[in-house]
Amino acid sequence: MKTTMAMCLLVALCVLPMVKSDDTNFGDGLDNYRNYVSKTTLDVKEKCDKLLIDNVNYFFIMPNIAQMMRIKVNATFDEKVATELNKIQKTIDDVQAKGKNIDDCLKNNTKEVEHIKTEFNKEIDRSIALGIHIYHISLKLTTGVIKEGYTLFKNIHQIFATCYLSIGPPEICISSKIAGIKSRVQKFRQNYDLSIKVRQSAIEQHIDHNAECIRNATYIFEQKLNILITDLMTCINANE
Repeated sequence: MKTTMAMCLLVALCVLPMVKSDDTNFGDGLDNYRNYVSKTTLDVKEKCDKLLIDNVNYFFIMPNIAQMMRIKVNATFDEKVATELNKIQKTIDDVQAKGKNIDDCLKNNTKEVEHIKTEFNKEIDRSIALGIHIYHISLKLTTGVIKEGYTLFKNIHQIFATCYLSIGPPEICISSKIAGIKSRVQKFRQNYDLSIKVRQSAIEQHIDHNAECIRNATYIFEQKLNILITDLMTCINANE
């Protein structure tokens, strides 16, 4: 009997410090989990908010950039047209001063000049619209990442409340949920970094596309304008 009591006392003395040690670790674990949840929810939300704000800003900025490019290009082309037409104005005045009738030359070619300007503007508009479309494709990726992030934020934020209402030890529930959600957090951060790179690339593509398209359109329509002016001068000279 005495031997049995001694054994029980010995077991009790050994178990007590072990239980105390586990309680302390559990408390530290909860603090670590709380810190993880707090820092991670803040990080995820900040990233989502940044993507959302940037999306809204660029949604309005990109068309404005395109509009400024359109205005500048049109002004440059109009100046080119005016310069070329001014070169032949003296010839026109001289011919008309001699009493020659060149109304047909002026009438037909004036219409052609206006047609060239109209077609040039349409081509620039098509180019800019395509450039904006290229950028909008990147918005689909960032929109998906934003949706993913806000869902993740909500899930992480609810871990403690859900586990304290669940059946069973909350610490086991919390540990399990955090372990399961860490891979989602890592994936979200990777997708976030990717979406930033994709959007920046789309912006650069948009600008490069517009610049290339404008150069090509300007060259093509300047060639048409030069041919038209040559025909006009030929018509005028034929009536001298």
